[in-house]
Amino acid sequence: MAEENLKHSRKKIAKKQRIGDILINAGLVNQDQMKEALQNQVISGKRIGTILVEMGFLSEENMVGALSKQLGFPSIDLKKISITDELLNILPKNFLVKNQVVPVEKDGDKVKIAMVNPLDRSTINDIEFMVGSAVYPLVVSSSAMQHFLKSRVAEDENMKIRDTVSADKIEVVEKEIVKIDLIRLKKAYESSPIIRIVNKFLGDAIKSGTTSIHIKPRQNDILVRYRIDGLLRNMTTLPAQAYPAILARLKSMARMDISVSLRSQNGGVRLKIDERFFDLRLSTLPTLHGEKVVIRIMEKNQKMRSLENLGMHPKDLSNYYSLISRPRNIILIAGPTGCGASTTLYTTLRYLRSEETNIVTIEDPVEYEIPGINQVQVNPDENISFGSGLRSILNQDPDIIMVSEIRDPETAHLIFKSSLRGHMILSAIYTNNAVSALTHLMNFGIQYNMAATAIEGVVAQRLVRRNCPHCLEKYIPEPRVMVGLNIDVMEVSKMRFYHGRGCRQCSGTGYSGQIGIFEILNIDHTIKDLILKQASAREIYIAARNKGMTTMEENGLYLALNKITTLEEILRVVPHEDIETRRKGAWEKQIISMFDDAIYIL
Repeated sequence: MAEENLKHSRKKIAKKQRIGDILINAGLVNQDQMKEALQNQVISGKRIGTILVEMGFLSEENMVGALSKQLGFPSIDLKKISITDELLNILPKNFLVKNQVVPVEKDGDKVKIAMVNPLDRSTINDIEFMVGSAVYPLVVSSSAMQHFLKSRVAEDENMKIRDTVSADKIEVVEKEIVKIDLIRLKKAYESSPIIRIVNKFLGDAIKSGTTSIHIKPRQNDILVRYRIDGLLRNMTTLPAQAYPAILARLKSMARMDISVSLRSQNGGVRLKIDERFFDLRLSTLPTLHGEKVVIRIMEKNQKMRSLENLGMHPKDLSNYYSLISRPRNIILIAGPTGCGASTTLYTTLRYLRSEETNIVTIEDPVEYEIPGINQVQVNPDENISFGSGLRSILNQDPDIIMVSEIRDPETAHLIFKSSLRGHMILSAIYTNNAVSALTHLMNFGIQYNMAATAIEGVVAQRLVRRNCPHCLEKYIPEPRVMVGLNIDVMEVSKMRFYHGRGCRQCSGTGYSGQIGIFEILNIDHTIKDLILKQASAREIYIAARNKGMTTMEENGLYLALNKITTLEEILRVVPHEDIETRRKGAWEKQIISMFDDAIYIL
């Protein structure tokens, strides 16, 4: 019966009742007293219940009694129960002090927590995440909580240097070397609570569409962040004392050495969740407060987009189809890490594959498996690098070669030599825009005549967040955004822009998913002549614009006019130098052209 009451009480928490409303409904305080207390709270920042007690409007006994009666939470007297240190240590001491909570009983997958504010659902969620058990709140008075924390916790947590310290009391000591008890650690990370904690944040991350998990150790706790739609979000914190076991569990899953903590490691594991398979790639990095972990999440056999759905303007899409239809050329996808280059490369390979074509790739890592294509994973332990792998691929009679990235001069030279032998090459290069990819190749030692002969096109891209379709509404972009994009407000006054206002489906962000914005530099005869003349990037850019090249910024505007993204997103991702160097007049003309093309497809 008691457990049913607790479950009923937990449901009430989800309704977001306020303590003030409960006390008014119970007749313990009136509206005027509550208003005065709320005004006091703005200044002091204290809990509303504490303020009401301090102001004499309410007794602690009445506060505890009201919460217990109204919500069905049992009350507890911390002076009359015994709490072991082992039980107290299931949560960080600083967490107990900060949130005014104390664990009083743990039985299997249930834990009872004494709380000054049992309506604090956020704290309850954090506790459930940290201990891997369902939380059942118990009501306790503020003074009883303070007395308990002061006697059992605060003395350890608040050891501060008082007044001044005499110089003769300062001495230099060697930093303690922490020794890892592997047997004890193994028992810890194989325990059910640790497994549940790890499974929970992995499952939550996958469910929310996270592409990478960042676990960052700090001085007093562990911060867990998810990268969703390209941006990191703080999700929760973990107790510092539980981190060694959590880290060991992750390392064990990824077949990494749990005894190594002073150097970086890489590993991986495949998970199955509801008939879906996910590859997790783990990377550790020693930092000041411990090992930072990044977990990349890639779904195997994920349904990939078609070229039409990548986000290219129709004119650019036609141009790209023309580029990849030429049998002997180099096509480069340019952009920083996380720009979506891999998606464009894989989507292009799926379009090009056929029974008559031998396609071979050399990748690090292989992010997606494509049936009908020969994919090679870089493996330094087996002496398989981009260079050695590419040399071997040339003996396999390839028609099309995909190199996941050009990261060194050796790979760059091999790619160009392979192209001159009649192979089509697809690869990614890390540069800000399409034109700067050419100058970057020169830094790798590629000769101007070789670049002019072999390269057919460079596609620069970025990813912008898509508007959430569930809360889409018309809006007027702020003037600062227009100024930042060098847009004349009068020129776009008749255009309609949309954004997501924020809803449950998009977690209040207004965005859901990502889409690419592109610019395609066609290496035609005009551009080839400029490369041979060793023209500057600025000269090549002007020539490409005169030939009709659409910039990433303009491609983004096309998507904004079609309700797919916002101008704020364009300003966030487009390189600032591209905005600054745009020729006056071309932008306004392109706006009108794209406005005519916009069909508001969402």
